[in-house]
Amino acid sequence: MIGPSLTLLSYKLFSDATYTSNWGDSSGSGWVTGTGTGSAQAYTIHAQIPAGQLAVPGSYTDTITVTITY
Repeated sequence: MIGPSLTLLSYKLFSDATYTSNWGDSSGSGWVTGTGTGSAQAYTIHAQIPAGQLAVPGSYTDTITVTITY
């Protein structure tokens, strides 16, 4: 994520609330699966920011790109 004065914070994405399954792991182990219904579907993604980073107060943003394979 990028924030004030171009400050960067690293983070990890997970597919579970216990932060144990990496979301989108390239090995396939963290892939989120589902069955299409023809309607919009919502999936919850959990993020965790590791401790020990120098964070400047303010707003941080990032863009996540998702690839859907069918």
